[in-house]
Amino acid sequence: MLILIQTFFLAFLSSILATAIGTFGAIFIYQARRKHQHAILSLNNILMVAPDVMIGASFLILFTRLAELFHFNLGFMTVLLSHIAFSIPIVVLMVLPRLKEMNDDMINAAYDLGATPWQMLKEVMLPYLTPGIISGFFMAFTYSLDDFAVTFFVTGNGFSTLSVEIYSRARRGISLEINALSTIVFIFSILLVIGYYFIHKIRGIVMRRLYSFVLGVIAVILVLFGVSVYMQKTMSSTSQSNKLVIYNWEDYIAPDLITKFTDETGIEVQYETF
Repeated sequence: MLILIQTFFLAFLSSILATAIGTFGAIFIYQARRKHQHAILSLNNILMVAPDVMIGASFLILFTRLAELFHFNLGFMTVLLSHIAFSIPIVVLMVLPRLKEMNDDMINAAYDLGATPWQMLKEVMLPYLTPGIISGFFMAFTYSLDDFAVTFFVTGNGFSTLSVEIYSRARRGISLEINALSTIVFIFSILLVIGYYFIHKIRGIVMRRLYSFVLGVIAVILVLFGVSVYMQKTMSSTSQSNKLVIYNWEDYIAPDLITKFTDETGIEVQYETF
């Protein structure tokens, strides 16, 4: 249950941050000179076309070097930064076409009427970009939720996601737990598509819809964070003495031996490979 909460907390948090950064990045690219736009877009597309294994290995090398300098461990923050990094190009590609469709006369008219840059952004540009922003968020959320390769490289001790957990459990054999976890991801993906459809069907003031959407996402993030902290404290205080964590080479210990050990001693074994 804790892994499920951590996975959705990571997906929501990385998606909302990537959406904010990607939206303003798209605006910056749109306002840049034309000869610079192609160069910036080429850099933006690197994480889109590069294989996931290459991206994960690159982030692993980067964070390993930074860990030596700043003395931190791989874990939630490294996974969060990685997910934000590969989600930003997705948001940019969703928002930028919407910007190019916008009539420049709308911006010029706002300035002619005495609007400040902030007022123009709030009252003209962001309302027009709202469909692209929401689409970018859902795309970033989906990529973060089902990512495995990058997460597998940069995750550390004490943090895992559903995709990594399903993979580690599947190597020991198909079980009811794997089926349950896979069903949860599948059902939530369907609910995500349905929610995306209804959000786009809502009529009314566009900016009010955007504000409500952002506030709703922030509320979900705070709730998931609180539940995650509570569950971590509960689990650490109740089951720390009955859990054995083993870090070993892959397939070094037979899964049947671990099951037999748990049945005889009552001690849960968390077997991690590297």
